[in-house]
Amino acid sequence: MAATKSRYLGVQPFKTSDQDLFFGRNEDIENLHDFILLEKLVVLFGKSGYGKSSLLNAGIMPRLLDERQPPAFRFRPIEVRFTDYDEKHSIPPQETLKRLLGVLPADPAADFLNGLGLDDTLWVQFKRRQTAADGQFVLLFDQFEEFFSYPSDQQEAFRRQLAELLYTDIPRALRGQLDALDEDARRYLARPMQVKAVFAIRSDRMSQLDSMKDVLPAILHKRYELRPLTTAQARDAIVQPAGIAGAAFNSPPFEYTEGGLKAILQALTSKTAAGRDGDTAGIEAFQLQILCEYLESRVREGLVPDLDDNGLPDISEAELPEMDTLYENYYYRKLGELPVAEREKAQRVLEDALLAEDAATGEGRRKSVDRLDLLGMGLSESLLDALEKTYLIRRELNTVGGYNYELSHDTLLAPVLKAKKKRVAEEEAQKRAAELAAEEARIAREKAEADRRRKRALLTSLVAALLVLAAVVATIFAFNKSLEAEREAENARKAVALADEKTRQAAESDSLAQVKTADATAAEEAARLQKEIAELKSREAQTATDQALLRKKEAELAALQAVLALFPQIRRDILLLDYSAAFSKVKNAASLNTNALKDSLAFESMEVAWFHHHSGHDDLAREPYNLAADLLGKNSLKGRLDFEKLDAARAQFLKARYFGEMVALKGGSFQMQDKYEVAVADFQLSKYETTVWQYNLFCVANGRSITQRISTDGKTIEDEKYQPSWGWVGNNPVVYVSWYDAVEYANWLSVQMGKKPAYVISAEQDSLNDDWADEFKWMITPVPKANGFRLPTELEWEFAARGGLKRDTFEYSGSDSPD
Repeated sequence: MAATKSRYLGVQPFKTSDQDLFFGRNEDIENLHDFILLEKLVVLFGKSGYGKSSLLNAGIMPRLLDERQPPAFRFRPIEVRFTDYDEKHSIPPQETLKRLLGVLPADPAADFLNGLGLDDTLWVQFKRRQTAADGQFVLLFDQFEEFFSYPSDQQEAFRRQLAELLYTDIPRALRGQLDALDEDARRYLARPMQVKAVFAIRSDRMSQLDSMKDVLPAILHKRYELRPLTTAQARDAIVQPAGIAGAAFNSPPFEYTEGGLKAILQALTSKTAAGRDGDTAGIEAFQLQILCEYLESRVREGLVPDLDDNGLPDISEAELPEMDTLYENYYYRKLGELPVAEREKAQRVLEDALLAEDAATGEGRRKSVDRLDLLGMGLSESLLDALEKTYLIRRELNTVGGYNYELSHDTLLAPVLKAKKKRVAEEEAQKRAAELAAEEARIAREKAEADRRRKRALLTSLVAALLVLAAVVATIFAFNKSLEAEREAENARKAVALADEKTRQAAESDSLAQVKTADATAAEEAARLQKEIAELKSREAQTATDQALLRKKEAELAALQAVLALFPQIRRDILLLDYSAAFSKVKNAASLNTNALKDSLAFESMEVAWFHHHSGHDDLAREPYNLAADLLGKNSLKGRLDFEKLDAARAQFLKARYFGEMVALKGGSFQMQDKYEVAVADFQLSKYETTVWQYNLFCVANGRSITQRISTDGKTIEDEKYQPSWGWVGNNPVVYVSWYDAVEYANWLSVQMGKKPAYVISAEQDSLNDDWADEFKWMITPVPKANGFRLPTELEWEFAARGGLKRDTFEYSGSDSPD
């Protein structure tokens, strides 16, 4: 069976079985263990990420169980962990403890307690089982802050029963019955029972313990603070696990160079200090574990060289990842271990079901969810198992005999919450795009309807003019009723206006209320005409309002369409390497103030800035970078050229586009040229051929254009006589590049990525090179143990082209037949 154990545990807390890997906390183990032996009650507190759970599991529990300790120092530890209160599933805290105690056998000698009419308290339950551990128990309440999510009456009942268990030899309800008990029962009750309690709680939740001081006063002053690791402690925690030999681990032993170790300690100390205002500088245990877990994965994949030829890979400064996105990258890296088809579903469950966001503070907290509920959300058993193996989640036995799942540690809350916000923002952007399309269609319909109304209004006004003449004649015959008709007309006008407003609000319709007509008398005809005139005026006012709104909407639509028309041009400019033209169009688009497309414009502007920055032209990079910061609402980052902080996801995308992506290939044996059995070692190969984008960046950084190449003397550059007929297109493979151009590019890329170049390049003539077709004949010397980029050997290229060990071939360009 393949070894599966890691030397570093990442975000998961250490378990008791991991005690041989738990380094750096010896002093804390000794001090806390002694404190527990001396006191009935101890509070262990420290900030999230300092390793309280690991200290209890891998440090304290082994000490309590150590059979080499004197009997008085040996205790039966009972791990107690409350989950966030759920009205449907949670049971009272004391019932949780009783169920955990149920795994221990009850002593038949305690059966007399059944007939005494006692309440089923914690004291009674422990007394029944005192012989199971010689009457010595330590209750380890991990993540005790969750207790305070329970209803106040349940908290009250629990703390009173706990106080009785810790501090009462014989409960008051039992004392009055002692004389009625036989000698064996009294002797059983007289046997001492030693129960202690340790509460592990986050330091920012310490104030909540104040509610327990009425019955547990020691909780306010029996405290042990777990601080961040010192540099010496961290050094042990980093170095010691790497050197352990044994077949149980999924990585070979390895070591750290002194420079690499110092860089790690400095990076971890800086990250902790930056993230913990007011703290003494130190190192968080979980940051250390996550970083070292990543470094171990590189060793496991064969990516770390042996720099001193002693047979052990050496972690140097070059192996360190970006520290600012350590947790975020850890989260995405673990998601990447899941099957591709399952990742989106898993991410939604992690970010929506297992994470709760405080509406007031914006902070996240973990949610514990029953397995059956998760299965009801569409997760499969296999996906739950796969998620658990990534250690992004962990499962706990719940109070009804099943399992609850939750995020494995508070350290994951920030990256998971950030990923959720990013995903929701992307979904909102897609929704806005759909709404924009619907809005365009609505504006088009409104414009057509407004045109129809204007034509109708014009026709109606002509008819009304003729009717006005008829109304004048009719008024001569109905003068005495004109005042009454005017009043009716005014009322009708108001009614029409009100009806029109209500109708417009309810259904966005321009239809007016229908007016009853009177008899064909002169007076009534005059009144009817006045009503129609009033309606016409109301309709004209409404038309003016519609026209103003329509003009506004037309302007918005025109701006939107203009920006949408510019996007393909911007992307085409970048594709054709014309970054100046692309940025000019980005600025024009940004000036139109289309809020819905600000993020997209920021991304294009960011790419222009990225190109100029990495080609060594920060003067050209600042304007597009600052514009991107403006568009993203991150004005505090202006002028800093910090692409990761500006938009980490986009920065990773641009890094892959311009610096490439490497794929690890497992080596092995194969038939080279279908003739020779050869073996190839593990190696990495670029996922794609070097693109025009990538090679152009190298050219500009070295003061030449994509059309120029190095000359044979190595001192000048010349125009390449061949040009691709389709032009220099960014996402196409670069062509007409000599082998010497390629090794220069490889060395440059190594430097950009913080690696040691793989070649020493000299323009001196190689006297042993008798290749008549080689105009250069330069001295190119490979650098032993270099971790930089190099060209693949013929052996490696054929091995990869044949599909590696698995022979994963594919149909090439529509057919495998040369004909």
